[in-house]
Amino acid sequence: MEAVKHKIFGMAKIIRRDGDRITIKYDKDGKEVELKFPDSFITKPCLFVLDAELQREVDEAVAAKKEAERIAREAREAQRALEQAQNAKNPVVKTGRTSKTPAKIKIKDTIEKDFEEYLIASGYSVETPSGNPSTVNSYITAVNSILEDEGLTWNGLITQISKIVLLYSEGGEKEDIGSKSNYTYLNALRRFADFVDNSTL
Repeated sequence: MEAVKHKIFGMAKIIRRDGDRITIKYDKDGKEVELKFPDSFITKPCLFVLDAELQREVDEAVAAKKEAERIAREAREAQRALEQAQNAKNPVVKTGRTSKTPAKIKIKDTIEKDFEEYLIASGYSVETPSGNPSTVNSYITAVNSILEDEGLTWNGLITQISKIVLLYSEGGEKEDIGSKSNYTYLNALRRFADFVDNSTL
């Protein structure tokens, strides 16, 4: 079993591993602490000294995370390039407005439906060319999942959207959820924030 040494609390052993959660037990007082792998071991300043086996795992996990971020970044850049190419071929006809963002809309009691209509009006697709649910459905599903996790309603999200966006953004407590599915969850929250900014109660 791997061991770690905390620079303040001393030696500890890893007694449980469950996905990205590691439970360690300190030798001196028998205290158990749950840590997130590998984040807890790479914070600055580093408070842990790791054995060779665990250090190798941490290095591999960090490398894998960086590679995943690189792939996701390249995918986003490719998507932007594709959209720019499509926009160049099919320029938007000007109608007196300079962007796809719809004019101020009145929020009714059906906030989920209003948000869905806002996404569609903003140019997000409902279906893929093959007929499968696309961005609009993904964003609605992501927000519903977050509402369930946070114990919020759609009305409640309106008043707390700024705080929730920070929570799921890079560096926030729930960054790992916000980055799921190529940042679909975080992007859905950001679009909801846009929706709130462009709406009136």
